[in-house]
Amino acid sequence: MVKALLAAGASRTAHDNTSFSCLHFAAQNGHLACVTLLIGRPENQKMSAAEIDARDSKGRTPLFMAARCGHRYCCAAPLPAQIQLQQPSMGARRWMLLWSTTLATRS
Repeated sequence: MVKALLAAGASRTAHDNTSFSCLHFAAQNGHLACVTLLIGRPENQKMSAAEIDARDSKGRTPLFMAARCGHRYCCAAPLPAQIQLQQPSMGARRWMLLWSTTLATRS
């Protein structure tokens, strides 16, 4: 469905009135295929780092939403773009803390 919508010209950066984007929704719900389709692969990225790091009205990034909900594979998809940013966002710093905690408890 997402692939068809994107092929028909749907916006990758669409969001609701609280700035919660389709990428936020996909990451929060663990839809890795959707996250990958929206972002693209690292060698063929479809969104800019700033678009991937976009915050909703509560300051949450898609990466933060994926980490908060325990979707570790969805966390890995936005990482190359997060790393490109010169100053890691608060969402990225929170993610790093959550990720390290998750790894420590699952090891």
